Amino acid sequence: MREETLRETGTAIADHHCRLDPGEVASPRITPPRMDGPTDSTAMPTAFQTGVDLSVIGGGQAEDMTGGTLRIVFSAEDLARVRIASRADPMWEMVMSLCRLQERGGGAAMTGWRRRVRGDLVTAGLLPQVREVLLPLVPKGAYFPDFLTPIEAQFGLRAGTEALADTPRARVREELNVLRAHAGLPASLEDLARGDPRSIRRLSRLVDGYCRTAFASYRQMMEAALSHERGGLVRHLADGGVDTMLGRLAPVLRWRSPVLEAAYPVGNREIRLHGRGLTLIPSYFCQITPVVLVDQRLPPVLVYPAPRR
Repeated sequence: MREETLRETGTAIADHHCRLDPGEVASPRITPPRMDGPTDSTAMPTAFQTGVDLSVIGGGQAEDMTGGTLRIVFSAEDLARVRIASRADPMWEMVMSLCRLQERGGGAAMTGWRRRVRGDLVTAGLLPQVREVLLPLVPKGAYFPDFLTPIEAQFGLRAGTEALADTPRARVREELNVLRAHAGLPASLEDLARGDPRSIRRLSRLVDGYCRTAFASYRQMMEAALSHERGGLVRHLADGGVDTMLGRLAPVLRWRSPVLEAAYPVGNREIRLHGRGLTLIPSYFCQITPVVLVDQRLPPVLVYPAPRR
């Protein structure tokens, strides 16, 4: 079972094309039929009762990436506890790929993937559910819920989807209420927003199907790029220690001991690790800038774009 500290709230996207302008609350983009489940309403906490600092999940991002700076502050203990994800994190790749589906550009690889994945999702019968459920959970230009990227996914897709299925109802309600405040929720997510257990389990099965379908044709390409990146990090760690390895993350990240910095589109933000260390997760579908969690009570991770080869 995952620790209760993993059941808190919020993910901030520092990822290109995945932010709201300051103060903007977008209206729901689609209103498809509701998911099956209870029709009775349950009282939900407001977004301001969740403990999420809303100031770090609003904010626009200029094309020149001059919105602000993310600073991650290390202690000596943190430097000793930096780790590299040993495999691709399928839940983070799922979320980042949903961002990519909602935009254009990104080079030939992303253009080809978007063209291929739409056909694969149609063939698998998943496209309507992806449009009605997954895309509204990761809307373009907004916050997405932290429960979509459980730390257990670092042990593989099955571990990640099982953790998602076990997400406490209260946490689902809280995080979707934050999403409602920032981007609105279509009717298709109302049962999930009430924390309906059947809807949570259906979401877990949908995520499993999406990951297996969307990444099938590109798995070798993804693994090659991510393995190359992880191998480079390990070599630099072995040759020069953690300082050398963190310095190797340039130009996306800048290491100025004891601070790791990156352009951040929602203003200035500082994260102090307080001895918990940091897990580096290179991502195939992450683009331009890194992604961090809003809730600093969660195990710290840094998802950043891996060069595609």
